[in-house]
Amino acid sequence: MTDISSENRSSTSEDSKSGAPPPKKTPNDFIFGKVIGEGSFSSVYLAKEVESGIEYAIKVLEKRHIMRERKTQDLKPENILLNDKMHIQITDFGSAKLLANSKADEENQTPGRTNSFVGTAQYVSPEVLTSKKAYYSSDLWALGCIVYQLLSGLPPFRGGHEYQIFQKITKLEYEFPDGFNSTARDLVEKLLVINPEGRLGCEEMGGYEPLKSHPFFVEIDWEHIHEQKPPELMPFLPATSSNPENIWSRPGFDDARLVELITQPLITEDERKQRLEDQAKSNDFHKYVEENLILKQGFVDKRKGLFARKRMLLLTEGPHLYYVDAANKVLKGQIPWSKELRPEAKNFKTFFVHTPNRTYYLEDRNCRAEEWVAKIHEVWQQYFGEKK
Repeated sequence: MTDISSENRSSTSEDSKSGAPPPKKTPNDFIFGKVIGEGSFSSVYLAKEVESGIEYAIKVLEKRHIMRERKTQDLKPENILLNDKMHIQITDFGSAKLLANSKADEENQTPGRTNSFVGTAQYVSPEVLTSKKAYYSSDLWALGCIVYQLLSGLPPFRGGHEYQIFQKITKLEYEFPDGFNSTARDLVEKLLVINPEGRLGCEEMGGYEPLKSHPFFVEIDWEHIHEQKPPELMPFLPATSSNPENIWSRPGFDDARLVELITQPLITEDERKQRLEDQAKSNDFHKYVEENLILKQGFVDKRKGLFARKRMLLLTEGPHLYYVDAANKVLKGQIPWSKELRPEAKNFKTFFVHTPNRTYYLEDRNCRAEEWVAKIHEVWQQYFGEKK
């Protein structure tokens, strides 16, 4: 044991000098402490790295049970991680279906089936809900859901509760947003198929080769993908409607109402003074807006790259769009105003604020994206619109 440890330290030192990647860590590089979590077929331990003394949470799995071709993984975006080279890693095998290893069981196993289900509501395949059997191609259904979500920002099957989601899944009730890439749509439609034996990529449809040959993956070099440098991460912008005016024609808000909004004055000077006094007394966020009157405020999820942060968005005179970390009571920044600023509602929940150098991606938790867009447009018109 001592010889192995010293050898690892020596090689690490030499590798760091030569620029070579450090050797892969083994259990011998850690001191394992107490159990801090339990999974279906794994345990999570508090462990300390011998060399650095840094503490880690390490999941220990029964390797003999995890067979690459003999399990159904709970596939969903939350279980897909990116390593330091931005390559995909799949995690959370605690909810994977693990299959028996005996020859007798293999003979009794129906090809393509796993005979039980583990998974998450929005990515559950219909056969699991109707026959309670999970096929190997259940993962292909999950892949279709993931591709849809990565391109649109939301999973294809949504509802207020699990039962409602399950009903939509079994009836294949979902829609593509305007502007959804046509090639990606074709892929999703060939993956989200009720019959598990009709999904692109399943054994009955020719296996994985037809899936990998789909035009959606035309630029992928499957043989060397693990060696390739991934493209730079770009700001996430879900598909934009091909007809942006449609957003103004929904019930309760149309072009006529928009004209009313942009032609009326914001408030009178007397009203402003009174509201500013009331705001200073009763609004906890007054201190962040530099004595400007708050015209609209609300919690939003502000997304940047892969991550979203809860922020209090404050639209004020000036004009200004402040965003505050309410939990830590810190002003995080402003969305810069200019004549080129343009708000856009994607749906009832999601809206964008386009600026010359960046597009801000925001989600209103109360599904009032259109109200935000209308108010921002109203303020823009007041400050930057043509004067009559």
